[in-house]
Amino acid sequence: MPHLPRNLILVAALLVGAIVGDHYAMAWSRSLAPLQLVSTKSFPYSFAEWKGVDYQTEIMKSAREFFGTDNFIDRVYSAPGQYPVELVLLPTASGLHSPSVCARFGGLQIIESHPAKASDPADADRIVLRTEARSNADYACSYYWRTPGGVAHEAKPYLPPTHYTDSIMVSLRTPVQWSTAEQRFQALASFRASVDPEVLRLIHGQ
Repeated sequence: MPHLPRNLILVAALLVGAIVGDHYAMAWSRSLAPLQLVSTKSFPYSFAEWKGVDYQTEIMKSAREFFGTDNFIDRVYSAPGQYPVELVLLPTASGLHSPSVCARFGGLQIIESHPAKASDPADADRIVLRTEARSNADYACSYYWRTPGGVAHEAKPYLPPTHYTDSIMVSLRTPVQWSTAEQRFQALASFRASVDPEVLRLIHGQ
């Protein structure tokens, strides 16, 4: 099974830094939404056959120190016979950028984009990101916002920034190496089936 490439780790850290920066810049100017007070530290390191390890990079350390918080998760989960999956969990603020927006600012190329079906809470927004001008540097990303009562997807341009208020952004990424994007999205959907109940427990304080 492939390992997470070095450029994927660097770009992932940059994306999380941009997301956290946007989150707390918004939080400084308004009161926190209820789910921003939820501690992500209780999210399990293992579930089903998956076991997670937190990113420990200088970029992530600097982001935590600069914004004065570590209330988010950037963790890589591994399981026998499976591609590694990076999980990002972040309690949101109004106006939070999505991974697709942060990817463009981070210099990544979005080579595929598949919006979620608004009527399907089990669906997710899906993009394929290229970190270099080579297909073996691609990785699949699916993401959604989990709310206490359901799921929100990527906001349309005309929706107000409160679209994401009081939710936890869930972003999943995995390398496409030696596979296809569709196969990777199917694998991420299977991983989500294990992650989502744990996110709900986190939201409801169980």
